[in-house]
Amino acid sequence: MHALRTILGLSLALVAGRVIAADNPEFKPFASKEGRFTISFPGKPEVSSSTIKAPIGDMELHVFRATRGGKESYTLTYNDYPPDSLKGADSDKILDAARDGGVGTTHGKVTKETKIAKSDKNLPSRELEIDIQGITAYARLLLAGNRLYVIMAYPDGSGGSASRAKQFLDSFKLTKE
Repeated sequence: MHALRTILGLSLALVAGRVIAADNPEFKPFASKEGRFTISFPGKPEVSSSTIKAPIGDMELHVFRATRGGKESYTLTYNDYPPDSLKGADSDKILDAARDGGVGTTHGKVTKETKIAKSDKNLPSRELEIDIQGITAYARLLLAGNRLYVIMAYPDGSGGSASRAKQFLDSFKLTKE
């Protein structure tokens, strides 16, 4: 569970920290074949990856990030856990640990949380609103097999920024391998 906390903490820290300039302020579809997803970013995202040392083994954290107007940050991260590391694990506990680690790292406070249970139509996930230094960040945590996706929007608090954040989160779709 420590690795889960570390990963979301890194994701939230990336979003709450210094933001980068985007190529275009309009949301445009972006696809990652390796990441098995599509999402709409405001311009071309910066793509990076890093290795996370964890008790269950090294994991690669993949980061996709762009901004709108240089003030709003939109980030998607994912990482794969070793295949056997989540066998028999409760998805609620995995998502809770990821949430707690990220919120603790940023010294944020969850102001709203919606748990989405696994069903034929949904993978286990969480919808979060997190107060980070007086601004509400919006997040979705999604567990797809042994892959954890963290989708974050850190708006500037101006009019319409919450709806842009929702637009970003709602644009995320899993694709086939």
